[in-house]
Formats: sequence, structure tokens, C-alpha cells
Amino acid sequence: MVKKLSDEFRRLQDFATNQINLLLNFREVISRYPEAEAKNPTSPMELLYLLDEYNREKAFGGYFYLEKPFKSFYGVTKPPEVAELYEIDSITDLFRFEFVKMIEREVRIKKCKNCGRFFVPNHRQDAEYGDRFIGDTGKRCSEVGVMLRYERKVASDPVWEVYKRNCRRQNSRTRAKKMTQTEFLQWSEQAAGKRDECLSGTLPFDDYVAWLEQGRIRKPRNKPNAK
Repeated sequence: MVKKLSDEFRRLQDFATNQINLLLNFREVISRYPEAEAKNPTSPMELLYLLDEYNREKAFGGYFYLEKPFKSFYGVTKPPEVAELYEIDSITDLFRFEFVKMIEREVRIKKCKNCGRFFVPNHRQDAEYGDRFIGDTGKRCSEVGVMLRYERKVASDPVWEVYKRNCRRQNSRTRAKKMTQTEFLQWSEQAAGKRDECLSGTLPFDDYVAWLEQGRIRKPRNKPNAK
């Protein structure tokens, strides 16, 4: 009995994951056509219909959400409040109910680009990372995600790469007491401003590099003794 229940939960979990992935794919396709979506927005129920059409044609040959209605009735929850209540007979019905209500209320589920697990954005709808802790590191995916995004940006753009390299160099000078903290902050502000000018195309890359290199004292290399 335990094994049978375990298998059933695993099957439902796989199905639920598949349905959420389908929903994310549909929303991704829709987002590629912002002008059409602005003129004729896709309603939550249209999304649900698309999901059920897929289930009917590809999954198990029938509708999963639209064919079987929920058993609803009115009841007293906190006197004298009367609310619409639902009768849930199985774990499958519970999933159907939660998923339909999520789509109906346009709750946005996203997949974390760090851990790959689903999450619901709490603040920004364009969030790419969830707030789960990563193992025993004490850091959340959202914190690590900021660093990963910055590293990708640096790796793909020479402007960011040279900016980061020089930030490290100036920071080392500060630690070595060759530059004050105030001077470092002033330099950082100017470097970031010129970085943005270079990214926008108003400052040539070579001129930006020359500005970063100005005032840099290079130590002469020791030449090998001539024989």
C-alpha cells in the first residue's frame, strides 16, 4: 500500500511538473509577440484551454481541467461571513483546483536560473532567481544570481572585462595604502560613468582603456644577465 501511494504521488508530481513547464512554455511563446498581445491579451482561461487541448491531443486523450467541474457550495467560515467552499476528494483534485486558481488569478510561476526549481516572484515579476538557500552556504539563489549575471556580463563584453580588471587593481592599491578610500570611491564613480559612455558608444573603447591606464606606474622587468 505504501509503495502504491508513493508511486501515485511520484506520478502526480511528474505530471504537475510537466503542466507547469507547459504553462511556462506557452507564456514564453506569447511574450515573443508583445504587439499582438497588447492588442488582444491572452486571458487566463485561454491559457487553461491551451493546456487542456495539449492534454487532450498529446497526453491522455481527454480534458483534465475543463471536463470535470469542482464541487462547490456555500458555507459559513467566520460568522457571519459566508464564503464559497469546494469539496476536494483526492490529491489529484487538489492539484487541479490549485492550478486552475493559480492561472485564474494570474499567479506567475517561474523557474530559477540557478537551481532550476520553480518559484513565485514576491516583488518583481521579471525576477530570474528564487529565494531558496543553496545548501549550507547561507546564501540564496537571488544573491548568487546577481553575481552570476555580472560574471556573464563581464565574460561577454570587453568593456565590462577591462572595467572589472581595473577595479580589482585599484582596490589592491587601496589595501596597500597607496590610495585612500575616498580616492578609490571618486575613481570608481568616474570609471563607472566612462564605462557607461563606452557601452553607449559615445566613448571609443581605446580611449576608455587609455583613461583607465593613465597614471599607472609599471615596474621595470628584471632582464636576465647577459652571458
